[in-house]
Order: sequence, then C-alpha cells, then structure tokens
Amino acid sequence: SNRLRPEKLKTLQCRELSRSTSVVKRGSAIPSCTKKTVTLPEIGNWTFAITRGGYANEAKRRKALVSSRLASAKDALYTDAAPFITSCGYFDDTVKIHSADGCKVENSVTGGHRGKISCLATSGDGAFLVTGGEDCTCRVWVLDHPDLAVALSDGYLQTALGRKTNGDELLNCCHVLWGHEAPISCLALSSELDVVVSGSFDGRICVHTLRTGAFIRSFRPSLSPSVPVLLVRLELHGRMVLQMGDLRLYTYTINGDCLCCVEAGERIHDMKITGEVVVSGGENCHVYIRNLNTLKVLSGLDLSRHGPIRCVSLTPEDLKAVPQHLFIGSDDGMISIVEHD
Repeated sequence: SNRLRPEKLKTLQCRELSRSTSVVKRGSAIPSCTKKTVTLPEIGNWTFAITRGGYANEAKRRKALVSSRLASAKDALYTDAAPFITSCGYFDDTVKIHSADGCKVENSVTGGHRGKISCLATSGDGAFLVTGGEDCTCRVWVLDHPDLAVALSDGYLQTALGRKTNGDELLNCCHVLWGHEAPISCLALSSELDVVVSGSFDGRICVHTLRTGAFIRSFRPSLSPSVPVLLVRLELHGRMVLQMGDLRLYTYTINGDCLCCVEAGERIHDMKITGEVVVSGGENCHVYIRNLNTLKVLSGLDLSRHGPIRCVSLTPEDLKAVPQHLFIGSDDGMISIVEHD
C-alpha cells in the first residue's frame, strides 16, 4: 500500500530551471538531490559561449555579398538579431540557450546526455555546438539553422530521442560521438576543417568529423591513464595545443603527430591561438605568448595584482578594420585590455 502509483508521479516544475550553485539565491539550501560528488570541472569559461546562430551568420554573409535591395526581409531580421548565450553545467543536466539582450531562456534540452553536461564549444560560423558529458559521449548540435538541422540529423539519434528533427527547435541534436571510456573534460571544433577534438579524464584524445559524426582516430599524449586532458584548442591549419593533468603543454596535429612538449608550470585556464602564437593565462597570474610550433615563451605580462587569469579573448578576426586588442579576465573580476602589437 506504500508503493508509489504511476498516476501519482508528477514532473518537477524546477526541472527546466537553472539550479547551478552560482545562481542559487544566497541563503537558500541546495536541494538534496543535487548534493552529489562531482569529479568534473564545475563552472568556467568551458561551460558557456556566445554566438549569433547559424542562420544569422549566413544571412550576414549573404547581405555582404549582395546588394541590400536583393536581401530578403528574413535575412534583414536575422542580421539585426541579438546573439545567444549557450551554457551548461546545470544541476538539471541540460544545455540552455539564453537571449543576450534579456537573458530569457529560449531553449533547455539534454539531447540524450545521461548525467551532467560538463563542457561545450561553438564553431566560428555559429551553426554548430558540441557538448561533452559524464556519459563519455559528445553531442553535435545545430543552432538556429532549420535547413541544416534537417539535412544533418542522424536517424539513429532521432529514434533514441523518440522524436524527429523538424527544424522548428532552436537547438537540434544531430549526432552522438563515441570513442571515450571516461567523462569528457574539454572540447574544440572547427567547421572549416569539419573536425571535433575531444579530451577525457583518462587522457584520451578523440577526433571525429563534425558534419557526419564519424570517428577518425584517438591517441594518448600521456602513457598514464590517470593524467586527464585539461584543455584543448584547435587552429585552422589542423594543429592543436593541449594541456594534460601533469601540467605539460603539447602541440599536436589532428593526425596525432606530436610537434613539441614543454612544462607549463601552472594550470592554464584559457588559451587562444592566433596566427603562429598561443596566448594563455592561468594560476601564475601571467599571460604568456608562446610560439605555436615550439611553445617557447616569446613574451609575458604580469597581472599578479588581479589574481589568477580566468579567460583570454582576442578581437574577432572578421573585424580587421578596427584596432586589435587582447582582453584578459582575472580572478578579482577585472578585465585588462591590451593593445595588439
């Protein structure tokens, strides 16, 4: 008589709400269902990204190629649309899309992930989003591009999710990437190279195709399975820079060839590759500029008064007409702007 009856079970209303510890109201208790041991990184620059969406970027490109009289009304609407904020790391195990102008939740889905979604990355053209989770899989999503979502959608995934991809959703999951045996720790992707690079907590790097989800290869920079992959960045010519749990930095090609290896001496929180240099910042409170092929330090900037470096960013490459700057986010909340020399 004490058994729960199916008709008495109700869906929790908080299921679609953000319940990250960073946004729980001060003084309120975190629900007991969320008090669990978490071995993955919590909230950081690897859990969110800002993008305009696939159709908006395509409309912007078309508008630049054709005269304004030939541009459609729909293209004009999307060109002026506000960007989206994509984020993960929530306690309801979802990836969420917020509007940048009002932080309104536009979409909130799991895409079939079983467990927490620990990291995400977006493509430069805004059309693709890749998420990695505790279930040792990565998911490829199409963001705000209905035609592309329908064209790339995997029939197996449609069956697993129990619904068809009709293009009406803002975020559509198209592929599942297999190959890891441990939770995903970091991601990088390039729509130009049609490549997704993922790292896991057992030190394995996997390379997949972005548009078809096909497995290409895997390799381990470290022989020890207890050394996780902490960070990976990919550049347009197929070279990647990654940091392992032993704090070593590596430069690899997507073919799995190691170009160099150095001791970083710190946990790096963020890296950006521009041209033939790597810009990084981490626990040592310094921003270092390294040669991409040798990882030799070319220059450094001391920001110790602001604490560890949490994120770095560069002026977008498509804004060549404006002055180029380096933006550095520090632990105390300060943003340092450095003119690009």
